[in-house]
Amino acid sequence: MSDLGRTKFTATIIAITGLLTAIGGVITVLHNVGFLDLKNAEDKEPRIEIEVPEKREVIDEKEKVIKTIVSEKKRKKEEPLVLSGYWWNKDNRNGKYYIESNPSGNVSFIEYSLMYGQWVSTATGSGVVKQKSIDIPYTTYLGTSGKFTGKVVDNGKEIQGSIHDFNAGMKVILNLIKEE
Repeated sequence: MSDLGRTKFTATIIAITGLLTAIGGVITVLHNVGFLDLKNAEDKEPRIEIEVPEKREVIDEKEKVIKTIVSEKKRKKEEPLVLSGYWWNKDNRNGKYYIESNPSGNVSFIEYSLMYGQWVSTATGSGVVKQKSIDIPYTTYLGTSGKFTGKVVDNGKEIQGSIHDFNAGMKVILNLIKEE
């Protein structure tokens, strides 16, 4: 009888194991099709779904405005200042400057002064332009040094600034207008 008891017990264990496997398969199928959610309530991520189609149009319009503003700022930022050319001091026509600039922000200049009816180079310098601010250290033909600092205004047609001569210790206002 012991063999018969083992056979019944083994058959029962196999039947229970098959039943559990079948139940597990059904649960898996129900979960995969979305009918049964096996996550605990605290494991679930909160989901809020709101459908407001009439509000979406307003949001789309605001997004268009924001994208337009951002692209306009990028376009303005990418446009390099065109400073290259001759510039005159508004207050004193006896001096002119030839300025050369490039899109990377490097700028150089040559100062010319009218002496005995001739334009003579009297100073040179090179520096940078950053966001319409100019900073150019320079050296004169006499060997003195200084710095020109200014701001580009009027869409690149005027530079308002000053020269600080380090050797003489003086500052002079210099307002340049571009030669047309």
